Amino acid sequence: MVIIDKSGVHCLKVQCCDCPNAMSPDIQMFQHGFFPTSFNKPKTLFTFMVLDDFLLDNLE
Repeated sequence: MVIIDKSGVHCLKVQCCDCPNAMSPDIQMFQHGFFPTSFNKPKTLFTFMVLDDFLLDNLE
């Protein structure tokens, strides 16, 4: 999975919990501070930190 963070772009293996009572993968990603680029089969994630920085940069 590609993760875009303040420190750069990282390719990491990510595995979501698939236990019987587990939340859907997109909800699990939100809970851990990631915003997926799609909700069906996300392959790229943005961290909330990088999205906050993007917002601040566009307000200046």
